[in-house]
Amino acid sequence: KSACALPPRVHFHHLCLGEDGVPDARYRSFGNLTTALGHSEVALLKMDIEGYEFQVVDALVRGAAAASSRL
Repeated sequence: KSACALPPRVHFHHLCLGEDGVPDARYRSFGNLTTALGHSEVALLKMDIEGYEFQVVDALVRGAAAASSRL
C-alpha cells in the first residue's frame, strides 16, 4: 500500500480538463469527462489550476451552456 492511500470513495484521475484533444488526448471537456466516468452529477470538484482559473471557468460555462441548449 502507498503511504497516501485514498479512502474507498475518493478517486484521483490523471486527466486534464480542457478542449477535447487539445493539446493531446489527456484533455477532455467537462461534459465528456463526466460521461466517460459515468457521473450524472458532480457534488465536489477539486482542481489544481493555478494561473488558469479564468480559462477553466470559461470552458465550464461554455460547456454548460452548450449542454442546456441541447435539452
